[in-house]
Amino acid sequence: MKNPMVYYAVIGIGIIGLVAGGILLATATNASPHHISSYAALGVGALLVIAGVVGMFVMKPKAAK
Repeated sequence: MKNPMVYYAVIGIGIIGLVAGGILLATATNASPHHISSYAALGVGALLVIAGVVGMFVMKPKAAK
């Protein structure tokens, strides 16, 4: 993938996942039937942010050959 906008989108979606996971974790109760979803959202969000940042650093610009 040569388009840097893809990595920006992955980082943006990852940040949204981290925020959603934080909100779910803050509002979680013992009676919540899906208590693992907050940790899953945090994990997926962190993975997407890391993948986007690594992809941006590994990606080579078109001008540099």
